[in-house]
Amino acid sequence: MAALLWLMLVAAPAAAQQALVVVNSGLVYLPQSGVALNAATGKVQWRTPRYSGQVLSNRRGLLIVSYLAVIHREQDSSFSWRWTRYCRLRAANGRPRWCADALDALGAKLSASGKLLYIQQPEHVDLYDARSGRHLHSLGSTPDGEMVALPGNGVAVYTAQPRRSRLWAFSLAMQRVVVKQFARIIFAFHGPGAGVLWYAPQAGRFINPLGAAAPAPTPAADPGSFPDAVTNRWGFAISQSRGRQQRISGGRYEGAVWSHAMKGDPTLRLFGRSVIVWQREQKGTLLTLFGLAHGRLRFRRALPVRVVAAMMDRGPTTEPPGLALFAPRDLLWLDGASGQVRWWQHADSYEPAALTGPAVLAWDGGRLVAFSRATGDVLWRVRFRLRGKSQH
Repeated sequence: MAALLWLMLVAAPAAAQQALVVVNSGLVYLPQSGVALNAATGKVQWRTPRYSGQVLSNRRGLLIVSYLAVIHREQDSSFSWRWTRYCRLRAANGRPRWCADALDALGAKLSASGKLLYIQQPEHVDLYDARSGRHLHSLGSTPDGEMVALPGNGVAVYTAQPRRSRLWAFSLAMQRVVVKQFARIIFAFHGPGAGVLWYAPQAGRFINPLGAAAPAPTPAADPGSFPDAVTNRWGFAISQSRGRQQRISGGRYEGAVWSHAMKGDPTLRLFGRSVIVWQREQKGTLLTLFGLAHGRLRFRRALPVRVVAAMMDRGPTTEPPGLALFAPRDLLWLDGASGQVRWWQHADSYEPAALTGPAVLAWDGGRLVAFSRATGDVLWRVRFRLRGKSQH
């Protein structure tokens, strides 16, 4: 006889400072608190139970949450099944539009387009239409490994071991599953967005393991140093030392690769179609912004603060794009096209939260603060307690 344990929704205490999910340009969601806030006013738009599972968003209105729904345990046995429920919530009111259950789910990914949902399970990957929740395919895959989103509407699961690596990949463009075996380890650079770069450490070079089935760039690399790379749906950026020189390179997945020599130890960030590089100097930070496709210099600016984090408009529709820079005691807002400082806020400590259409959101301890993009004025503050509801 089997025993069923139902776990309806997670009810863990809300964290005072937590990750925010941008639902669309005017709405942010805090899953650990179960509230969605209007980015312009700070008012609660809707509430949900608190979720501690994976939360996915395409930042254009599609929001998917997950939680452990059912544990099925055999009596007198330590063996159990775990069912994870994935639900798309309506951006207008937070109510579920559709839900799907997955057995022993290992995780989920949205495709680069945001139209497809891939749910990884021990022996297969399920493919859903993210908008309607309709199940499209169930594909046998490698039993374990890390799942990454490929450019376009594809997904890959790979395992990296010292003497053997295995790669499983599928995309709607290929319309078939591709499986590759490698005698040596391969490494995948991916994130913060979709897209991936494959790197062979022993050979010291980037590779394209899927060939014509899924085009990928193979930029030059130096075998003597391990690179650092970031990716998104539009392209990639790489930082690597060559002897005493530091070089950054980048490009689109199906375009030419550009390269620039840099001094010091640059920090790379990728936002939409822009590559941001900052380097520490004796009296501050040198900030440089390149176009992703061709590596053209857009601006270079010296700032009298030590930049530690940045947020920038990701999509091409925001004109002019905005760039928020965080220093230990400062928050700066720059014009992303010219590099001109539009406003400057001083505080004990601000940490990045989210960038929305009307406001720059930052954490100030347990308070979420919204600054006007236009003027830098404080639009609203919301204080979050460790337990209970938020206070306005």
